[in-house]
Amino acid sequence: MSLHPDDFLLASYRYHLPPEQIAQYPAAKRDQARLLMLNADSGKTRHGHFADVLNFIDKNDVLVLNDTRVFPARLFGRKDSGGKAEVFLLEFPRQIGPGEAVVTALVKSSKRPKAGGAIVIGDSLRCLVAEDLGDGKMRLRLLFPAARGLARRVGRFGAKPR
Repeated sequence: MSLHPDDFLLASYRYHLPPEQIAQYPAAKRDQARLLMLNADSGKTRHGHFADVLNFIDKNDVLVLNDTRVFPARLFGRKDSGGKAEVFLLEFPRQIGPGEAVVTALVKSSKRPKAGGAIVIGDSLRCLVAEDLGDGKMRLRLLFPAARGLARRVGRFGAKPR
């Protein structure tokens, strides 16, 4: 198998996936999960079940397993006004300094917070609205104790998306 330089670019792996095609729950019997197989020589695809995977693998094949985990992107907190707010992170926050990160998120509350508004998550994570990006998206600045780390803050206060 030869590699192309584009194989190392994240942009090479972006594609449209209609939301209705994204599994919401695992198969009741894991070995009955659907399996899409690609014949690299012909370019033809075939549908099957994971239980059959060994019937299609030989010594020259490559099996790629996806063991990624969903990060806890749902954060629940309160606006400065006291109203409830849910922050849904659309990406893992990018740290820009000790105790500070930026992220694009969806914010759900009775009244949308304005630029400069804050949402407090737990006792050690503060989300400042930096910009309303439209379509329900907002750019947030996250402030947290640098010694405790961003991943630990998100892991502690976040919930996995439903």
